[in-house]
Amino acid sequence: ADPWTVEDVVTTTTPPPIDDGTTQMAIGFLLFFMITPPCLVFIWASLRFSGLLQKWKRSRIPKSALACPSNWTHSSDSKGHDFASLESVPEAFKTAVQHLVASTFKRVRTRDRRGCRLASHLEVVEVQRIESRAMWERYARARYEVKLRRDDCERFGEWAGGEPLTWALGDPFRKFCQNDLGVELQEELNEVYLWHGTSPESVRGILEGGFNLQLAGSGAGCMFGKGVYLAECSSKSDEYSSARAELPGVYCVLLCRAILGKVYRVTEGTRATLREIQRNLDNGEYDSVLGDRQAARGTYREFVVYSDEHVYPEYMVLYKRCFPSPRDDGVGEEGRVHMPKLSSLRATHGCQHWV
Repeated sequence: ADPWTVEDVVTTTTPPPIDDGTTQMAIGFLLFFMITPPCLVFIWASLRFSGLLQKWKRSRIPKSALACPSNWTHSSDSKGHDFASLESVPEAFKTAVQHLVASTFKRVRTRDRRGCRLASHLEVVEVQRIESRAMWERYARARYEVKLRRDDCERFGEWAGGEPLTWALGDPFRKFCQNDLGVELQEELNEVYLWHGTSPESVRGILEGGFNLQLAGSGAGCMFGKGVYLAECSSKSDEYSSARAELPGVYCVLLCRAILGKVYRVTEGTRATLREIQRNLDNGEYDSVLGDRQAARGTYREFVVYSDEHVYPEYMVLYKRCFPSPRDDGVGEEGRVHMPKLSSLRATHGCQHWV
């Protein structure tokens, strides 16, 4: 027998062609254009082009739209590095924040207070500005994208009970922001300042990674779905605030910028309402929800955004609760609203005692 050779043992075969799906895709497109009426083809192409155009616009956000506020200690040109820090504010700004806390305080309690007594007023102890480049750029990018989707959002009018009190009543704060800090909110997008109650310990987590929607409702439930709950009244956010062990009696709220965009107003948090909210968010009809319990029960209006990128916690406000007497505990959900007079606020540091 002839000796074996490599050719005898290893037979050369031509491998089958690799099907990467390109052929099937081409055939599919061909059949689509052959079978589908021209008008539907035109509509499909238009929608496809519109989606690509929006994606292209989002990818070309101008650098100026992402720039950090000019009054920050750090700037967008800080050697290209990320930063996240708490910065001090002028004493005059602290005074303006105290006025905002007082003017948006209502002596109305809800079940979210969970048995805690309602203070007569709140006294600001410290205000610090939160400067986070990464978190700000996420917020600024989201604001720019809302601007691309909405030519102009319907402003707060009688249908919503008027604009948020944080801007309507906070005249010294508003003037300080505009004249001294150069802050101009994009009101055509319903960008506003609102309160958010939290704890001093939670601020560090928010500073590092923003709001965590996975924890939404862990403190007081989610009447209007899982989102970031904000309030126009400091007394409402005070219901969700808590003190830290090493600083007993010192509570914390965040003064946040929020992009509300197109607002969907509801008065009840039923299952049908939740389904409607989710449907409106899914189809892009609305950007946020106004839970108007003030109209329904005489309590408060809450504002809910469903993306953490639509909120920037700009100021951490530490404060004390001040009580008038053991017998005065405010009013209930159906009771009268009492607004404290600014002239009656005393600059005392013994706010956990009767004054």
